[in-house]
Amino acid sequence: MALSISITLVIIIVHIFCFLKKKLSFLQNSIVFMIMAIATKNYITIMTMELKMIKTTEDNFLFVFLLMFREMIIPLIVLIFTNAYLLTPSWKKRILLFIVVLAVMQGMDYLTIHFKVIQFIKWNFICAAIMDAAFLLFGLMLAKTVLYLKEWERRKHESRV
Repeated sequence: MALSISITLVIIIVHIFCFLKKKLSFLQNSIVFMIMAIATKNYITIMTMELKMIKTTEDNFLFVFLLMFREMIIPLIVLIFTNAYLLTPSWKKRILLFIVVLAVMQGMDYLTIHFKVIQFIKWNFICAAIMDAAFLLFGLMLAKTVLYLKEWERRKHESRV
């Protein structure tokens, strides 16, 4: 049941991302996606192995859910958030977007707990919400950095012409 739900969620999230109007180019989205995938992998590994605050499942099928969660779902949700945030002109809509995306990420955390993919040992949903918000803000910072580098590169080449 968990594997089918996770595959369905990945397909839905990929469709939403593909049809969403984007501020970032393909290359910029790829850079943010890869860095977020590395960050989530490191976060879950450190929390599991070093700090022992969460425990991951031993079941192979449920571990596939964990892999899809950390390698695809979280980075894609962050990309959806960053592209939508950069295209939203109003601060009220941006705050609402942040709250909605944070709620979606909390829902994904709840699914991992419900299907016993992850067990909280010294962790709770408030700490998970803080980390999800940190992921969203980190992704937004990455996107703005990539946009700044593009603008800086454009100015650098225009000055020579």
